Amino acid sequence: MNRIPPQNLSESWPAEDRPAPPRGGTEAEVLTGYLDWHRGTLEAKCGGLTPEQLSARSVAASSLSLHGLVRHLAAVERWWLRIQFAGEDLPLLYYSDEDPDQDFDRLDGDPAEAFAAWRAEVERSREIVAAAGSLDEAGTEERSGEPVELRAVLVKLIAEYARHNGHADLLRESIDGATGH
Repeated sequence: MNRIPPQNLSESWPAEDRPAPPRGGTEAEVLTGYLDWHRGTLEAKCGGLTPEQLSARSVAASSLSLHGLVRHLAAVERWWLRIQFAGEDLPLLYYSDEDPDQDFDRLDGDPAEAFAAWRAEVERSREIVAAAGSLDEAGTEERSGEPVELRAVLVKLIAEYARHNGHADLLRESIDGATGH
């Protein structure tokens, strides 16, 4: 069997509070475990940077920044779990019909405030998931008006974090050269 020598394996990102991704468990434990691992990865990629570095758009011709990713993912948490799944009647975060991309485009606020909003949305999301009777419970998808099961919402969130953590990798490496998974 071919093996990769240990020195050639990619380094893990140092993060004391980031949970390890699960290697097994119930469907709910694996889905929520991977979602929490991706949430922790985003926070770790942003750790130790100044507000200016967090708001830097480090990739040419892109409006992406770590600050913007935190704002965007706070809005995604609210949209999928609070509004569509739980049916809470809330305003959208970092959005208006006149300025739909404010999560990425308007970075005049303090990144610490964006992290506080993101953490509050994550905490509320966890409460909603914990209170659900099963992954079969469904909310209503805004676009189609069709039911959307909690398991599908969790997979959607995992995919959203995975995609944007890839962006965070590139942004962080362009800021200070730090890499790792």
